[in-house]
Amino acid sequence: MWRWLATAYDIGTAPTLPVPMLNIINGGEHANNGIDVQEFMVVPHGFGTFTEALEAAVSIFHRLKGELDSRGLSTAVGDEGGFAPNLPRNVDALDLLVEAIDKAGYSAGSQVSVALDVAATELYRDGKYVFAGDDATLDAAGVVDLYEGWMRRGPIVSIEDGMSEDDFDGWRLLTERLGNDLQLVGDDLFVTNPARLREGIDAGLANALLVKVNQIGTLSETIAAMATASEAGYRNVMSHRSGETEDTTIADLAVGTSCGQGEDRCAEPQRSRGQVQPVAADRGGTGRGCPLRTPLRGCGPSMSLMTTPSHPTSLVAQPAGMSIAGLEPNRRIRHTKIVCTIGPATSDPAVLRQMVECGMNVVRLNFSHGEHGHHEAVVREIRAIAKELRRPLAIIADLQGPKVRIGDVPGSVSSLPETC
Repeated sequence: MWRWLATAYDIGTAPTLPVPMLNIINGGEHANNGIDVQEFMVVPHGFGTFTEALEAAVSIFHRLKGELDSRGLSTAVGDEGGFAPNLPRNVDALDLLVEAIDKAGYSAGSQVSVALDVAATELYRDGKYVFAGDDATLDAAGVVDLYEGWMRRGPIVSIEDGMSEDDFDGWRLLTERLGNDLQLVGDDLFVTNPARLREGIDAGLANALLVKVNQIGTLSETIAAMATASEAGYRNVMSHRSGETEDTTIADLAVGTSCGQGEDRCAEPQRSRGQVQPVAADRGGTGRGCPLRTPLRGCGPSMSLMTTPSHPTSLVAQPAGMSIAGLEPNRRIRHTKIVCTIGPATSDPAVLRQMVECGMNVVRLNFSHGEHGHHEAVVREIRAIAKELRRPLAIIADLQGPKVRIGDVPGSVSSLPETC
């Protein structure tokens, strides 16, 4: 799939394996302890292959577990898969992580560094930031001072959501003071939304985008946000999702878009992370993401997107210079289903055909909106397209719980299992 993504969206650079950013200590809303920072991550960037980087992170994880156990601290994990020890201060977690890096036999800073997800929106109260673990209530300038102190204490190379999502003045100050030395990632700030990202870029906020497909809702809008970030010199960091499934699409998305970095949890054998391993083997084990100690601006692929002539506002995967009809299906995509919700704007037969030719293989119809007669017509059209193109197409009839009773569904739709 990563090959198809790189070609279909005309990414513009050779696919690159990501530098993993692995969650190893949890606090904030992800744990029931006294740590304010939501995630402490290890970033094994000083290695020649993804496999070596992952091995280092796993070694550090187990060394940290031993250190926690020897001090009588909990080795239970939080919501995001990292350890959740009840430490008195945020810097205690940082010190413990740096110690685990050293005791695992790696060099803190040159081989393995630290990334934080502060999730500062959760700490924002009446214009101030409450760091209970440090017994401090700070304005934006005080928060930046606090981060600078942490940077002197450990090799921090990236801070995610360092200010509240709507504290634009705080974000601007943070970027002005630390943006040349540190990766500043916007998650809650940008929510993978191209329009909100553009506002932040114009205002000089942050220098990297956290990419979450589920935030914006479609793959095309996700790629559009990544392209917007790349064109502005911002970095893209692909993120796993809490409670995610066994689907491995996110790994292919990270490699195919050459985003350079990818967040994941370290405690569990995630299939998304494991999917990068066969990709690494396929590419000869070479190709690394962007090193975090280099200047942050200007690092990232040059990406472009094509739009359909009849619907210029709807983004569709299409290689440059090719018509949509010329896009051949990638026969390697067998486990990942591309689901599209069909509404009034996309129910035109020509648009439906274009979507199938671009890879859609599951159609979702929302029966709580629109007339059943319209849905029935769409079902007939989908069946005709599937037969003509000789493509298997599944249809999901979303009944929206109690809003629509099964007896109200038209007969040809309620008998879908016979044809899907």
